[in-house]
Amino acid sequence: MARGFKAMQQAVKNISGGRSGGGRRFSYFNLEDGQSMIVRFLTDAEIGDAIVTCDFYEYVQTKMADKDGNITEGTNSFIVAPSYYAEDPTWKGEDWVLKYGGKTKEYGSQEYTTPRPKERSVAIAVEREAVPVDTGGGRPKFKYQDKLVEVTYKDKDGNEKTATGRNFILIRKDAKTFWGNVTGYFSEFGTLLDRDYKITRNGKQLATNYTCMPVGPEEEWDDPEELVRRVQGRYGYGGKDADGNPVDTEGEERFLWCPMTLTEWCEDQANEERIKALLTGQRSSGGSSNGSGGGPAKLDDPAGDAPPWAVGEDEAQTTAAPAPRDAEVSALRARLEEFK
Repeated sequence: MARGFKAMQQAVKNISGGRSGGGRRFSYFNLEDGQSMIVRFLTDAEIGDAIVTCDFYEYVQTKMADKDGNITEGTNSFIVAPSYYAEDPTWKGEDWVLKYGGKTKEYGSQEYTTPRPKERSVAIAVEREAVPVDTGGGRPKFKYQDKLVEVTYKDKDGNEKTATGRNFILIRKDAKTFWGNVTGYFSEFGTLLDRDYKITRNGKQLATNYTCMPVGPEEEWDDPEELVRRVQGRYGYGGKDADGNPVDTEGEERFLWCPMTLTEWCEDQANEERIKALLTGQRSSGGSSNGSGGGPAKLDDPAGDAPPWAVGEDEAQTTAAPAPRDAEVSALRARLEEFK
């Protein structure tokens, strides 16, 4: 595993170098041909919990068991643990996907084969939206704000409730189709966190490419570390605000805060217990401490507040919940303005 701008640059070079190419959870970045999304990156290319570049196994066949032992087959992606921990001399694990017999199907084939690692760079972002500003018939102008969504969840007693939240996005893409011009913006601006970006998908399947362009006003900053603290604190990244005070990650407002850091997500994706459970269908409520890295992967979910890896592939993202009522949004947004 490598972090930061140089790793992203190297990933871009690798594409011509012969390399093979709900609850408090993330949405996987997913657009159809011609669709766009506005985001604010929460992980920068260099400072803090920086963008991660490592190998993944993708579309691996899985077996998810429910509490009654019923098996649902599907596909999922996994971090190649030896790639992620390549620079950690204390790590004692192995390639868990291969150990537990992970298989995938080659594109256009029905034959199961051993999965091949593919390099991806991973970042966390929050979805934003452009709202027209009345200019009295003059040139159109927009203001940019967080997009709020209605989240349906179950409390500890199993009762279904709704709350307002932000849509946090896990972006996992390759250098060829996505990250090339993003690294160019980092080179020009020195950060990715000081402005919003509009990302547009062009094409389908293997002919897909993405364009990424800055939109809206940029934030003033002198110290890049201070900028990272400010932006991440606005969204409770790591469970704290910009002043280091804890945010409420247990109450109904938890859906407004980033569910976990990029490091926590990656360690969970490379966790042996998670991989074993999804490949073998053996449920578990605990984790492994024998070199798998990261905290325990809990597969049981009595409160209906599923772990972030419970969502599917990024190209099979579930449809976002409808937005809350206008009055609720207005009142909540007024409170959120305090964080800007």
